[in-house]
Amino acid sequence: MNTHKKHLLIFGNGYVAGFLADAAAALGFTVTISSRTPQSSAHPTNIALHQFGTPLPEGLTHLISTVPPQDGADPVLAAYPTFPKSVEFVGYLSSTGVYGDYDGQEVTEQSPLKAKADRSVARMQAEKQWHTLTPPAHIFRLSGIYGPGRNMLERVKAGKIDSLEKSERPVNRIHVDDICQIVLEAISKPSNVTEIYNVADDVAAPTYQVVEYAAKLLGVELTGDDTQKSHLNDGSRVVNCNKAKKQLGISWRYPTYKAGLDALYEHLVAAK
Repeated sequence: MNTHKKHLLIFGNGYVAGFLADAAAALGFTVTISSRTPQSSAHPTNIALHQFGTPLPEGLTHLISTVPPQDGADPVLAAYPTFPKSVEFVGYLSSTGVYGDYDGQEVTEQSPLKAKADRSVARMQAEKQWHTLTPPAHIFRLSGIYGPGRNMLERVKAGKIDSLEKSERPVNRIHVDDICQIVLEAISKPSNVTEIYNVADDVAAPTYQVVEYAAKLLGVELTGDDTQKSHLNDGSRVVNCNKAKKQLGISWRYPTYKAGLDALYEHLVAAK
């Protein structure tokens, strides 16, 4: 990837933003994180920090927003309705929640958006706003995010699984490394038109199966009843990612939740 004079600004200083900043910097990008509280960042010194709401740095070539809607509106576009002419690529991290409940049926980027949950309706509205920009944003619809420090192994160890339902409704997940992979690959293969990409692993599965597999790896016995509250506020669906794989020529590093948890477990063991 040619990153000569490529300056990426990431809006938001959350979980995905941190991994994306580090991955881009490792490829040679100049990286800046824009946050309301940039002083709280724990990133290396090669990651510049920007106070959200102040004028954007000069020479930006790429922008990615990881910021979700707040109070039904997109805070980034409210603060920056236009971007500098130097910007070549704009990306917005959205959610597969915009599809709503498909009762376990498959969705593609062409599927109608049927979201009813407030947060997903706000995502739908934000996507429309990002499409009107110049250049129009590439939309990445992410499934449930996990990775180091934020995964079912950690939840099982902490006993935080009482809010997870025991049903057969399948959902997808995506490892944070694969989110970074697809965003950076899209940047390296710019399109003349805006694109929407589903970002989800290859095997949708009920949450209880993921919990059970994490417990098996940890060697712990699960306790609890079968009347746990549903956490699937955005419904159930099986996400098809063939477009991203074909168009960008990628394959997931962690195509299944088992592959992802296996790697995370190996890291836990090695860290002991």
